[in-house]
Order: sequence, then structure tokens, then C-alpha cells
Amino acid sequence: MNTYLMEVAAQLPRLRSLLNWTQDDLARRVGISRPTLIAMEKDPERLTRPVAIAIFAVVQAEIRERGQRVGQIDFRDAENAVAALTSIGLSAKVATAIFPAVLNAIGKVGKDAAERAAYGFIPRMFSKPGTPVDAERLRTYVDASLRYISAEVEMIFGLPELDVVEFIRRMDAGETCDDALGATEDKSSGAPA
Repeated sequence: MNTYLMEVAAQLPRLRSLLNWTQDDLARRVGISRPTLIAMEKDPERLTRPVAIAIFAVVQAEIRERGQRVGQIDFRDAENAVAALTSIGLSAKVATAIFPAVLNAIGKVGKDAAERAAYGFIPRMFSKPGTPVDAERLRTYVDASLRYISAEVEMIFGLPELDVVEFIRRMDAGETCDDALGATEDKSSGAPA
């Protein structure tokens, strides 16, 4: 039993949520059936090494691709920028994690209304009626959103960055995610692990 893989498998629903993916989306990308993914989410011991590597690879590729797509967004047009954010999967969950004002709205409205409010909130944050969009602030928001997603995914995998070699090393060692992060912190501080 590999405790590292079990911890990663237990976080698959959260991983999918961060990436704004359904079970079908992740299963299709990895090349497994949805029932297989559901079984792994229900019983983390079922996550196999080859499937874990495939999941890591598609997640790593997706985060890189989203970063590249952000480079193509015209941030001077807030409405188009919001549409682009949706297309790269920056969900309202990310917006609510970054902006407390939207978090407050969640307690007062349903989930769908909160998501609409979050996306409606984004363009208003970066322009006032009759004024041009503050493209630099909007770009900063998007960059912060991508960094947030990346940092959360790194935490799910217990890695300081999405490095496949380190992921495989941790799988081989069977470390827990907490052990893996602690060892990395010790190395970076110069303290013995």
C-alpha cells in the first residue's frame, strides 16, 4: 500500500474542482473509464502507479497550456477577457478564493448565482462605466489566479513544483504528502531532513 498514492487519490475530487473538470473530463484525458475514476475516488487504494503518472502528466500539461493561453488574451476588453478566463477554466471558485467580496456573496445566494456574481464582478473590478479597462490589473488578477491553481495542485501532489521526476521519486518512496513537503522545506532551509 503506497500512502503517497492514496493521499493523492483522496484529493482527486478537489483536483478536478480546481481545474473545473468533471469526472468525465479527467477520465477522458487520462484514458480510463469514468467508473474506474469513480472507484478510485471512493477507494484511494485503487489508484495505480500508471494511472497516477497519467493524471500527473495531464494536469501538468493543462496548467502549462493554460499559462500559454493567458498570454493570448486581450486584457483591454473585460468582457472578452472574462470569456477567455472561462475558456481556460478559471472558475468562480478561484475568484472567490482570491476576492473576499465574492466570498461574502456565497453565503447570501445559491452556488449558480455566486458564480454569475463572481464573473460579473471581475469586469467591474477593472473598469468603471465609461472608462477603459485597467488591462494591467486584469492581467495581474489572471496571473494570480493561475498561480493559485498551480500552488493548490502542487499541494495536492505534495510537491514544491510540478516536477514529474520528483513525483515519481515520491511515489517510489511511498511518502505521505506531508512528509514529502516537510523534507523539501528541510532541504531548502539547510536543516537536516
